[in-house]
Amino acid sequence: AGYLGEEALALYIDADIVSNNRGLDKYNHDLLLQDGNRIEVKTKRRTVSPQPHYDVSVAKTSKHQQPDIYAFISLEFEKATKTHPRKYYGLKKIWLCGYMPSREYWDRATLWESGKVDKTNNFKTHVDMYNLAISDLYKDLIGILA
Repeated sequence: AGYLGEEALALYIDADIVSNNRGLDKYNHDLLLQDGNRIEVKTKRRTVSPQPHYDVSVAKTSKHQQPDIYAFISLEFEKATKTHPRKYYGLKKIWLCGYMPSREYWDRATLWESGKVDKTNNFKTHVDMYNLAISDLYKDLIGILA
């Protein structure tokens, strides 16, 4: 899922994919813009279209990464299994939910500790993660890069 999100966004914004390159940079960000800005792509799989009140997430274990910008992608599938780990079938759409400069993301996001249950959809976190509503994201890169 992660690679599909990277491929889709790289094509959309004309960025170079570096997550498969040799060296250590591939662990710090996924895409590189022509101006040198580094983007880390975070992808979620869903069976419904993303809504403004839904969250995007960055796992606490990803705090070592050093992107300039986070980009959040949702993959919408026709169906998924109920058992963990879930398997998804029938890709319907790829959604660009938005962007956030990394420093601003860490300032604004809320920590959800492992085991917390989101009462709106019964999702139980499996790792510590930092969440932010889709409605809080920037919708394009122009304002961020200006």
